[in-house]
Amino acid sequence: EYLSTLDSNQPYYVGRASWSDTIKRSKEPFPYPFWFATLGAGVCLSKHSISLLEPYTQSVSAFIDGCINENYHDDIYLGFLLNGYLNISLTQNSHFHSHLEKSFYHDKQTFLRTFKNEITFGFSRPDRYPHFLPQLYQSNLDPYRIRTLHCLLNTQLKECERKIQQHLFNSTK
Repeated sequence: EYLSTLDSNQPYYVGRASWSDTIKRSKEPFPYPFWFATLGAGVCLSKHSISLLEPYTQSVSAFIDGCINENYHDDIYLGFLLNGYLNISLTQNSHFHSHLEKSFYHDKQTFLRTFKNEITFGFSRPDRYPHFLPQLYQSNLDPYRIRTLHCLLNTQLKECERKIQQHLFNSTK
């Protein structure tokens, strides 16, 4: 719903800030602080932003070279390009979630109260995913319960309805 309120013809860079403060850049070009979003939480770039980025990302190697030259990780470098070269600042949205948010994935009450309103979930570490969610799939098929979360968000899908019923009633019907 949130993303449908944005005009894809306008330059947007939407995501969750990685840190509680800006990157303090002091070297040229663009020696000023900027925000960047955690790629692990996902980012949303408008079509217009993507087209403006094209000269800086013509190939994977060009992007990697830029990361190396600036000594930035990929998410920081993307924020630097958007802020510095394209004057597109980060629109922060707290409904994007990454593996960095240990407390979010461990607070069962908050997670269960809010998960239907969230935009993204990113978890890739054994200690940073919602362990309290039911195991709808075999653990080797769904180690971080992404499929389970998908089903809890999409209960109308036949596969999800079947998995939830199996879990609730311990049946295969």
